[in-house]
Amino acid sequence: MPRQSLSPNATILLTCNDLCIPCGLTALTGDEGSGKTRLLRELAQSTAEALWLDLRLPEHDDHTPETVWANLQAQHLLWNASLQADLIDALQLQAHLGKQLFMLSAGSRRKVALVGLLASGTTVTCLDQPYAALDLVSVCVIREFLEDAADHPSRAWIVADYEDDPALSWASRITLPLSPTKTPPAGGACRSGQITFRLFSQRPGCAGGCAARAVASRRPGSAPA
Repeated sequence: MPRQSLSPNATILLTCNDLCIPCGLTALTGDEGSGKTRLLRELAQSTAEALWLDLRLPEHDDHTPETVWANLQAQHLLWNASLQADLIDALQLQAHLGKQLFMLSAGSRRKVALVGLLASGTTVTCLDQPYAALDLVSVCVIREFLEDAADHPSRAWIVADYEDDPALSWASRITLPLSPTKTPPAGGACRSGQITFRLFSQRPGCAGGCAARAVASRRPGSAPA
């Protein structure tokens, strides 16, 4: 069974079976095969309030970044175009606009997906190993965004990785132990009908200001935001 610890001041945004997802940041950690991706994917499939993407974007080889973002924007009414533009600059994606994704490196493809996730405006954003394959500057951009998101009063970001980032302020930590003898059932942790949302008023815009803009404005050679 997953183990969870909550910050004393955490405000619960949703519950899923025996797990609570508070506003702000939740670390979802576990070894390879422990079910991190499964939990995120099934959560997103169970409610329109959550979004998960395979950051490799395997079904989008022939698409450009603009096409990926336009498709996501059409599905998410709270899409933040200003944040999208800031992240494109901070993650150094300008040179890749107009290219098909099969032409991009693994890291750049993941950046395209991260821009879509962070700009989507969804109540619950599921980030599956967001630092993987990124350069150091881009890791700092994502980390600073998450630092700003930590005190958001009505949205949640679930960050799955092998270990939690000690530089971030976590409202919750969920650990998925790997059973050597059992595989998680196909039904998974979050089936439709088993999720109960307690939604607070949405706050438009990016979380607590735009970390991407701050990073971009400090990076040598960057245009001021």
